[in-house]
Amino acid sequence: MVSPLGKLTPLGRIPYDRKFKVTAIFESGMYEYDSSLAYVSLKEAQDFLGFESRVTGIEVKVKDVYEADRIGTAAQKKLGTLIGPRTGSR
Repeated sequence: MVSPLGKLTPLGRIPYDRKFKVTAIFESGMYEYDSSLAYVSLKEAQDFLGFESRVTGIEVKVKDVYEADRIGTAAQKKLGTLIGPRTGSR
């Protein structure tokens, strides 16, 4: 796996890379996701990216889109102040 984050050197930024063992394959049926995403544990991702115990974001899927604002507000109150919700479709 290659991270766009990396060490800054006199020759420019050198990306971090690490080998991971593939233990399962998941197919979503959407080529864009299947060809570019990999799932790793939170601890492995934090270690690889140098985030210590921090998390930079969460994603929540809701059953009722009309409840999204209420659920987002409740999550922000529970988690504390964050940068803010990201809305919109992908």
